[in-house]
Amino acid sequence: PKAESVTVDVRKLNLLVGRYLVAAYRSGYDEVRIQYDRPEILGFLQGLANKILLGFELVSQSEGTCVFRNVSENLSSEFDNVLRRVFFVTTELAKNAYAAVSDGALERLPEVLALEMTNNRFSLFCERLLNKFGEQTFRKTTYLFLTVYELEKIADHYKAICNHVGEERLRKIDKKILKLFGVVNHLLEQYSVLFYTFTKEKAEAAAALHTSILQVANRAFDSAPNRQDPIVHELLAAAQTMFHLVSIRIELEI
Repeated sequence: PKAESVTVDVRKLNLLVGRYLVAAYRSGYDEVRIQYDRPEILGFLQGLANKILLGFELVSQSEGTCVFRNVSENLSSEFDNVLRRVFFVTTELAKNAYAAVSDGALERLPEVLALEMTNNRFSLFCERLLNKFGEQTFRKTTYLFLTVYELEKIADHYKAICNHVGEERLRKIDKKILKLFGVVNHLLEQYSVLFYTFTKEKAEAAAALHTSILQVANRAFDSAPNRQDPIVHELLAAAQTMFHLVSIRIELEI
């Protein structure tokens, strides 16, 4: 596809400035011209691009206008490799979050959260490639986009858990919550295997595990201190998203 450009006006915006740049990147534009009305916005956007927008760099600026451009070569062939990294980073995030939380190692939480940022970077890159180049069919492109998007949301749930544990200084987590944490992580691992080596039996096993998670979660709610309830909520939300992903994976087989 030929290079595409877009102009985005973020003047008078505050909370959504970064979202507009990310949206243009995810949509597949090669050049984004941004009109802004406060000098601090330039530094903010440049920092955002450096953190999570692979191949996108600030290439010019003038008063009230800056231009970001894709400076990487055609990387459409890298989609499969980067998608595998999304899966790897997401499962590593889950494992490391569990280890830090179960050990009460609050000092390790920033390292875990760095993995969530990496997940964002790879996920956005995959979504960008799908929007720009697509896959063999429209249907496959749609389901793969949903897969990447939901994996990004799962990472957000683990991020929320880490943030809550850190903010509340929770060094000792209820044992039933830790059991739930471990089972949810196991579901994520099962789904990752299912995605690349699909069988009906593996899909059925993942569905059964999801059902058991609901029971484990109820027991965790009954025994957990109120300050730890948000952890259960986030784990349940992550598990539900994983179950959605199992359904999406089935769609790729039809």
